[in-house]
Amino acid sequence: MGLFSRLFRGNTPAVSPATSSTVSQDNSTVSTPNTELSAAQTALALDDFSAALAHAEAVLDAEDKALRSEALQIALTAARELGQWQRVYDYSQKGFEQAPTAFHALQLALAAIQLQDLRRGEAWMEKAVEINLRRKDISPMLLRVRFVEALCQKQLFSQALPHLDWMKSLYLPFHHTDPATLGLRGWPSFADFLAQSWPVVSAALVPSQAQVWYASMLPYLDAAGQTAVREWLAAHGVSIV
Repeated sequence: MGLFSRLFRGNTPAVSPATSSTVSQDNSTVSTPNTELSAAQTALALDDFSAALAHAEAVLDAEDKALRSEALQIALTAARELGQWQRVYDYSQKGFEQAPTAFHALQLALAAIQLQDLRRGEAWMEKAVEINLRRKDISPMLLRVRFVEALCQKQLFSQALPHLDWMKSLYLPFHHTDPATLGLRGWPSFADFLAQSWPVVSAALVPSQAQVWYASMLPYLDAAGQTAVREWLAAHGVSIV
């Protein structure tokens, strides 16, 4: 898992191609066993991703819409597991054309980053956010987390910082950092946010700027949150007067 994997340990269900297809296929069910896809499904279950990809690709042009959709999701999953990012991008684009969901836009954004195309990645991320505002398919926080993970994998820490700014902005007007209260809203605990944001902030900013980034939260936090920020920075050799 990526840098931010701990942020969603139980707060928000992970997004998967299966959940996306259920939402995006006009309420049609595509998970029923299908003889034409049985070889691909079996290979995928056995983590034989090369075979799953080959079998699924053979069904991508099927006449049946539901069959095409499931074959596409299997191909997308297998290609992602194999690290074949151009295929992931192509399949995600095909999926987006069939169902313009936030999930498919996010997959396009992630694949573009893996292909080292930051411009396209950011554009698709903006599209994913725009669609998600209307459809609410994915937790907005999880949407950002997945994109930040991809950016961090490519060491694009400065580019990840604006997305961390967005995450930080959720906590500030809320004024509460009680983990149970945050969990009810589907947000990571504040302690987890501090721990997981630090590698990005410290890589993107010089120490004095990193201090300001965290210190700027203090006026908006409750006492527990203020203490957590001060203790976190002190543990990393940064003190706030």
